[in-house]
Amino acid sequence: MNTIAKHKTFITTILLTSLIFSTSSLCASAPLITLQATQPTLIEHRQIVSQFIDQLKIIQTRTYGLIQLALESPIKDIASFKTGINSVNNTTAVLRRDILNYQSTLLDSSFQYRDVLLLLNALNYTKNALFELELLSVTTNNVERTELIQNLFQSRTEGINTLNILEDLISETYN
Repeated sequence: MNTIAKHKTFITTILLTSLIFSTSSLCASAPLITLQATQPTLIEHRQIVSQFIDQLKIIQTRTYGLIQLALESPIKDIASFKTGINSVNNTTAVLRRDILNYQSTLLDSSFQYRDVLLLLNALNYTKNALFELELLSVTTNNVERTELIQNLFQSRTEGINTLNILEDLISETYN
């Protein structure tokens, strides 16, 4: 139990730190980025965000496949499972980099910036689900497994809900 509490605290700290650094105007490079920012057209923004949403949905689908494998107790092919997690983590890192690069082209007072922040939130929830999944793969205690499964599905649900909110906002804004 204590291990799970420590992991939750650590993960929460990482997620909050990530959010702060991705949105903070106190970062040294923020003023330069803001001065160089150019707004894409509405159509361009919608296309770019839609591509990011599609990529994130693929990551979520791959994560769900790994969840199904993790629910087997014990996991039949742990090496393949770990490879799958690493692959999804690598894809997540590339997507985060691409989203942050796009974010650097936007004015931080624009609704487009809001859309990107929602993308990053959804990505953080998805990444948290991956952390929980990795912990689940090494936990043998049934109580800890149950708590990890609950946290995993909560993160997954929040990520999906955040994407749904973003899709609704884009639909309202552009239709």
